[in-house]
Amino acid sequence: KLKKKIFHKPPKSPKSPYCSSTQLYPKKAAAWRSLQGTGTARLESTAVKNTRQMWLGSLKQGIRMSHSLKSAGDVGHLQTNISSSTPEYLKEALGMKKPKHSRSSSNGYIPGTPDYKEKEDMYDEIIELKKTIQAQRSEGDRMKTKLRRLEEENNRKDKQIEQLLDPSRGSELARALSEKKTDNGWVASGLKQKILKLEEQCKEKDNTISKFQADMKTTNLEEVRLAMETYYEEVHRLQLLLAKSETMRKKYGRDTQKRLKALNAAVLRLSRNIKELQDENRRLKEDLDHVLSSSPPSNKTKS
Repeated sequence: KLKKKIFHKPPKSPKSPYCSSTQLYPKKAAAWRSLQGTGTARLESTAVKNTRQMWLGSLKQGIRMSHSLKSAGDVGHLQTNISSSTPEYLKEALGMKKPKHSRSSSNGYIPGTPDYKEKEDMYDEIIELKKTIQAQRSEGDRMKTKLRRLEEENNRKDKQIEQLLDPSRGSELARALSEKKTDNGWVASGLKQKILKLEEQCKEKDNTISKFQADMKTTNLEEVRLAMETYYEEVHRLQLLLAKSETMRKKYGRDTQKRLKALNAAVLRLSRNIKELQDENRRLKEDLDHVLSSSPPSNKTKS
């Protein structure tokens, strides 16, 4: 009997990671391309969310591990450092800080995105940074000139040291230095004596000044206080006299005016009375003369 030959299919080779699904299944490529435009944004958003969630989870896990490894004091220090060094958008993404009203999700803001400044603010900041750069450049130029001067000074001092260390001029330098030392000793001793004398004079003058200040504090202040009190009393007395004289002047001025008016009226009245009496006296005299002239002479002889 002939045995039937059994043919087995060879096993499928594993899919290559470099082959896309469109190359393996070309029929599904058209449908995928048609759906790609609608699903791209959703896939991108989900991918961004997944990556953000993974990053936030790893960051939170690292912070928790650091919290568990450190002591309570270190934890507080770490929290303060994180809160001070972490940007605002990271704090909002981690849930450490609530977003502002202007940066809320209702306005289309996603927590965790940086808070970019306005163009005007950035322009002002750029101007300020340019000014600081200019100031730093000027400061750098100044420091360069200072460094160059110091280098010149160091070179000059190096030359002087080399001249001093020159063995050919050692004897001359020793003699010159010894002569200078003797001269400098006399000069230094004289200057020390002068300094001592000046210090003594300064101490004496300080003592006299302190005495004068004490005398001024004890005597002059008391005298000034008494003088001020007397001046105040005198000014007060003069003010009272002035007020009294003003009131008297006003009062007596009114009385004198009234008296003058009354006297003037009395004088006018008396002058009228005198005139009337003079007229009456003249009439009586005329009547008497007329009577005497008209009387008979017998009456004259009898009389």
